[in-house]
Amino acid sequence: VGVFCFSSRRRHTRFTSDWSSDVCSSDLFGAGIARLYASEGAKVVINDINDNAGQTVAQEIRQAGGEATYVHADVASREETRLMIQSAVDFGGRLDVLVNNAGFTHHNKPFLDVTEDEFDRIYDVNVKAIFHALQEAVPIFLEQGGGSVINTSSTAAIRPRPGLGVYCSSKGAVNNLTKSLAIEFADKNIRINAVCPVTAEAGLLETFMGAPDTPENRKKFPATIPMGRLSTPEDIARAALFLAILFFVIDIIALVALIFVFVLLLLTLIALVFVFALLVFALALSLSLFLSLFLTLFFRKEGCRPWRGREI
Repeated sequence: VGVFCFSSRRRHTRFTSDWSSDVCSSDLFGAGIARLYASEGAKVVINDINDNAGQTVAQEIRQAGGEATYVHADVASREETRLMIQSAVDFGGRLDVLVNNAGFTHHNKPFLDVTEDEFDRIYDVNVKAIFHALQEAVPIFLEQGGGSVINTSSTAAIRPRPGLGVYCSSKGAVNNLTKSLAIEFADKNIRINAVCPVTAEAGLLETFMGAPDTPENRKKFPATIPMGRLSTPEDIARAALFLAILFFVIDIIALVALIFVFVLLLLTLIALVFVFALLVFALALSLSLFLSLFLTLFFRKEGCRPWRGREI
């Protein structure tokens, strides 16, 4: 299970402000997301329960010129999740994007063969871990004025497969939780989205198939996918990058809109001042003409010609 946080501090990158992000899983998808974020200027904190895997990804990012560190934590634990989120804030200076990528499943098998321990572990990692992470991260987002959450769900939530009923239901819970919270926190500038990948060529493929990972068995799985191929870490990483960048773009759009409204109000104020000046000028001119007309009529009535001087 893993996490990463990032804060962009390098020039010529897509991330152009101080950011921090937290991502669960340095596995196939998590590592791909962390590497892509770092390559785009992100400051990354990686979390895993597999220390060797997490530290390896962090080291690879640093060797490539990126900024990354590793934090050990089991996201099924509320206390470890709290410490993980705080570590991300400490490393990045703030928390802007949370990517919940941790996942677990049992081998593809009949539902009646699934044990209670397997059920609990699947829901602890796939659902409860997101609950923990969001409850720790959202208060930080609220204090900062916004943030973005990206949950890694699965196509299994939309099109369940036999033999994986518990896993499919857990991802269905992820989708519904994502949609519900997206509405709940939309007005707080907190965006909550989910990506739903099909399985990749590594990771949990053999577990999903419930059979040895052989070329013959692999051919059966992609045959059920419209694109005719399995997903890749790059596919999911680019989607996660888009959702993270979109959060920043929305901030930029909001700033531009605010500037536009300010300029519009300023121009309106200038126009009102101009109109007021015209009204004052028109009033003064009207009073001048009225006074001139009044004096002319008055002097004519007195039989005088004031423009030639009064005669005595």
